[in-house]
Amino acid sequence: MSGLIFNYIIRNLAKYTYKFLYPKSYKHNRRYWPFYQVTRNESGHIKQVFFRNQLIVDHERTPLIQNRKCMLVATGPSTQHLDAKHYQRSDIDYMGVNGAITLPNIQFKYYVIIDHDFIRNRFDLVTKVLQMKCIFFTTARCLDEILKKMHLADIRCDFKVIEIISAGKNEKFMGDTITGHEHQEHYFFHENFGFSLNFQDAIFDYYTVAYTAFQIIYGLGYEEIFLIGIDLTDLNQARFYESEQHKQPTLIHHHLDDILKAFACAARVFNQKNKKVYNLSHISIIPHFPKVSITHGVE
Repeated sequence: MSGLIFNYIIRNLAKYTYKFLYPKSYKHNRRYWPFYQVTRNESGHIKQVFFRNQLIVDHERTPLIQNRKCMLVATGPSTQHLDAKHYQRSDIDYMGVNGAITLPNIQFKYYVIIDHDFIRNRFDLVTKVLQMKCIFFTTARCLDEILKKMHLADIRCDFKVIEIISAGKNEKFMGDTITGHEHQEHYFFHENFGFSLNFQDAIFDYYTVAYTAFQIIYGLGYEEIFLIGIDLTDLNQARFYESEQHKQPTLIHHHLDDILKAFACAARVFNQKNKKVYNLSHISIIPHFPKVSITHGVE
């Protein structure tokens, strides 16, 4: 019997057993038990994650920033139109999402993927991230998908697990489901849309990984942020790293209004905290941040 088939059988037996051991509010953990253990600090934030008794996530190693500036590199068309020299600046730390890894000659300090379908369908790109020395923010579900496909010995990145608030619900990794917002000192709200001030607590999800990444950048403490590739145009077209035959489906066009309202909430946070955000995409439909050239007054 192959190892993959054996693991499949064991996992399904574990899910069946877990259903009888834990209440319904814990059912989201059935795919993880008993392979994962999670320790938390006094604030309830994830401290460490173990997989098959091996430490794989250590949040006590806090990411340190040296630069004041960070660039969030998303995958809209404008990403390809920025002069390549601006992806190689020593005074900027770079954070990529999803297929941004296909851009040449960028040394990403951070990476964010929260879509487990992307992990499944584009593991060729995910593998490039995993083999890069970077800090990789992801969810428990994505982490589990990765560890089904790749040995820990072949992974170079440093995992950080984030917990997501979606539709008012936070399904804690190896913990209970929290409904509502029980730690409001870490959250900012505007017109019922939320922004997390502390990514170790939880992060709000509004249909685009870019918004998740934006909250992480805030939490890391950067003072000056550049956005590229958050265009939200031509949503039915293949992304620059895809072909028409193999493009990933998207529902962003169905949720565009909510996405824009979420970025309006984020803009209020950055304005109140006197942090500068510049949108480098002149085709972006996000109106909340000034659109500039990276060489125009923001050096």
